[in-house]
Amino acid sequence: MKNRKYIILVALSLLIVIGYAALTSNIDIDGSTKIKGNSWDIHFENVVLNSGNVKIDDTDSEAIITENDNTKVTYKVSLKKPGDFYEFTVDAKNDGSIDGMVNLTTSMVGFGENDPVEITENNLPSYLKYSVTYNNNSPIEKYHELKAGALETYKIRVEFDKELENADLPENDIDLAFSFDVEYIQSGEEAVSTGVNYQVIHRYQKLDNTYEEITENIKGEANSDVTPSFRPKKGFDNPEAQTVTIKEDGTSKVTYTYLRHKYQLTLEDSEYIETETPSGEYAYETPITLRRKDKENYTFAKWSNGETTDEITFNIEKDTTIKPIYKSNYVTVTFNPNGGEVDPTSITVGRNTQINILPRPTQNKEGYFFGGWYTGITDGEKVTKDYIVEDDIEIYARWIEYNDCTFEGSLNQGAE
Repeated sequence: MKNRKYIILVALSLLIVIGYAALTSNIDIDGSTKIKGNSWDIHFENVVLNSGNVKIDDTDSEAIITENDNTKVTYKVSLKKPGDFYEFTVDAKNDGSIDGMVNLTTSMVGFGENDPVEITENNLPSYLKYSVTYNNNSPIEKYHELKAGALETYKIRVEFDKELENADLPENDIDLAFSFDVEYIQSGEEAVSTGVNYQVIHRYQKLDNTYEEITENIKGEANSDVTPSFRPKKGFDNPEAQTVTIKEDGTSKVTYTYLRHKYQLTLEDSEYIETETPSGEYAYETPITLRRKDKENYTFAKWSNGETTDEITFNIEKDTTIKPIYKSNYVTVTFNPNGGEVDPTSITVGRNTQINILPRPTQNKEGYFFGGWYTGITDGEKVTKDYIVEDDIEIYARWIEYNDCTFEGSLNQGAE
């Protein structure tokens, strides 16, 4: 394979188009008495990045839900080498009171480089793989129902194909833009449905050990075995996969229970911490409150996570080690005679107080005299008895050679 520079810039918009096929066109959806208060609300929510080895830089953007009615997902990524891919899921949720149904899906459409040439799933460039499916990898089908209160999950994946011949590689960086539209309409009696319905119930553990339930209604072939995909959520452990045979009467059901992951909390110097959550394992998002205690002859400085308040509260979302950090109320001043001798070699003084005591060192070399204490060996600030000591410090004797000294003066012999 040639060593080429190649970057594929991919921008996609995934759009829900919403209509009321079973209602006549002259009905005012916003307030007609004919729909008697029923609501129509199908939208996107819960974008989850499942996998991908693509790094988002300043010119790219993660998959996010846009538009005020949450009916569009957009993202922009750069695939820089064969094998790079980007994959995420997003839920289509029916929060209305009217059952919805897929009326039409448009083929994936895009435009390559600057050429006004339509790119569809049937004429994708050989270097690109792209798919929009349900989360269980089944295709999005026309007449597929989305009941009021239910949701279904789409999976979107774009990949720079790694199984390429040299001739298939693009010569230059390429920009590609795609869109995939799904139109939901009101479900009517005359609608034709394909496949048999089965349910996947996702139960997410709450901190009080009750569960939040989300139901997916999916269609599949009767009497076939299916293993529904998980609906991953940050901070929750996936359960074991289940396989079910789809019954013809549509009563098949799979229940997945997602437990909160346990994270380790480690409190160091715990004798100086007041808390109801000592060191141990805690479920994801468990609130942790810590209050520092007084420590004799020490002043509280901060927590090891950088917080400076006496009491801190956070939700545990990873293994966490934390402790209070104190500064001694006393500091040590170390006297470095710098080739001479000194007694004492160090003293202890109160933090943020004057040094007060400065011993006079003796020198072991002739021709030098003591020139004072300094914060550096050859430079630094001169230290006197009124010097304020904030932290432990070492100060250095400065020795001055007699030859370096110049004496100035005059001799008056008087007048004759």
